[in-house]
Amino acid sequence: MRQMLALSEEALAEPARLLIWPEGAMSSLTPEHLAALAGLTTRHGVWLMATADLSEDSARGAVEDFNSSFLMNPRGELAAVYHKRRLVIFGEYVPGWLAFLKWVTPIDGSFTSGKEAVQFAVQNPAARFSALICFEDAFAEEAREHVAPDTDFLVNLTNDGWFGKGPAQWQQAAAAVFRAVENGVPLVRCTNDGVTCWIDAQGRLREIFSVAGDVYKAGFMRASIPLRARGEAGRTFYNLHGDWFGWSCCGMSLCLCGATLRRRETVQ
Repeated sequence: MRQMLALSEEALAEPARLLIWPEGAMSSLTPEHLAALAGLTTRHGVWLMATADLSEDSARGAVEDFNSSFLMNPRGELAAVYHKRRLVIFGEYVPGWLAFLKWVTPIDGSFTSGKEAVQFAVQNPAARFSALICFEDAFAEEAREHVAPDTDFLVNLTNDGWFGKGPAQWQQAAAAVFRAVENGVPLVRCTNDGVTCWIDAQGRLREIFSVAGDVYKAGFMRASIPLRARGEAGRTFYNLHGDWFGWSCCGMSLCLCGATLRRRETVQ
């Protein structure tokens, strides 16, 4: 936490509107953390997007734990919260029908999955964006539900420290390229150990964070993300219709295969 605050102070030596922290920057949002973050945002007049484990009382009276992303405004107030919807099996939860495996997995309890995508909004300039946590940027239908007609960009906050210095981080970044193209919006990736970068709406990797060519070093990256023109609400075919085209192709292929087999039987 101290290292993140120090890096943030260094990054905000030049004015910025939105500061993004990666997944894993802090485990929980304690009163001390809230006070430190509020001091940072009010001192620099900046919006902050980060993740933490949050707990809420459910309708049943039980306490539910979430892997969450939150937005703090320049007054040090929580402006929006998103609960991760697609959880990592055996990492964040164990299916009920495999409950006995809790004894051999590294997790003590289970997170609860969120119910809906959440749009975050900032002002000066006005922008709308949505968070994808961890590996949610690897799922096309998941990302699609996060892009509304007026969404300016997506943000992926992830912790790729599981994989060491291997190809997995680059594979996840490559998957994120498709999410940007499918929905026609830029995608910003902020990682605590992996590939921090931003991808434009055409799928081009515009900037990749590195220190002397090493993407695993501690540091920060500044980026200027293009926003939609006000009133512009262009949506791609995939964003509007999802996998309809792909499933139609599968259906047509099955029909053609069936027709071919039928002709062969007739000839015989």
